[in-house]
Amino acid sequence: MKIIVEMLQEYNATKENAVIKLQAKFPQNAGLAAEIVEKYWQEN
Repeated sequence: MKIIVEMLQEYNATKENAVIKLQAKFPQNAGLAAEIVEKYWQEN
C-alpha cells in the first residue's frame, strides 16, 4: 500500500484524490483508505 500511495503522490494526486482512488480499487477496505493515505503520505 505504501508504494501505491507514493506512486499517487508522484503523479500529483491530492490526499483526497488518493483516498478516493484507493476506495475505488479496494472497496472491501474502503474504510481504511483515509488511514492508509495518512500513514504513508510524505509531505515535501
